[in-house]
Amino acid sequence: MSKFQKALQSKAGKVSDQARKAKVHRAGASFGPVDIPDGSYTAIVSASTDVPTKGKLEGIPIVRFTATVDGGEHEGKEPKKTFFLQGKPPVDPKGDEIPTDEQQLLGLLEFLLPDVESPEDIAQIESYIEEVNNRLPLCTIGVRNRHVTPATGGGPKHYQDVYFNKMLK
Repeated sequence: MSKFQKALQSKAGKVSDQARKAKVHRAGASFGPVDIPDGSYTAIVSASTDVPTKGKLEGIPIVRFTATVDGGEHEGKEPKKTFFLQGKPPVDPKGDEIPTDEQQLLGLLEFLLPDVESPEDIAQIESYIEEVNNRLPLCTIGVRNRHVTPATGGGPKHYQDVYFNKMLK
């Protein structure tokens, strides 16, 4: 079992069945905004995993999807969408609460691999991510840049939302 699988099983394993039943495909924040304006782009999607060994995210499995723009003025730029799999209990997908990263990840994997059934076990997620990397799906993505001034003061923080809107290939 890989380091990622062990961390995933430890953190998110206990809620995987619930998350699978309540999965959601919904875009969220990405860190490290890329210099690309708001708009729609075609992009090739790949994914990576990580488990930090230091800091406040130590031991938390992370899955990052990279959407490499494949044409036009912004060709080669890579907006990203990141999921932090902390094992939070799933929320009602029809409710007002933001779905957990586990729910959103399962929904995005189902979107990117429409001919593959959702993982039955949380330990299978790594193989699904490998399949995304084998296929490198082509999608239409949406990018939205946001600047938020924290309530605690300080300068504005910059965020970038990446939406996976339509499968092209």
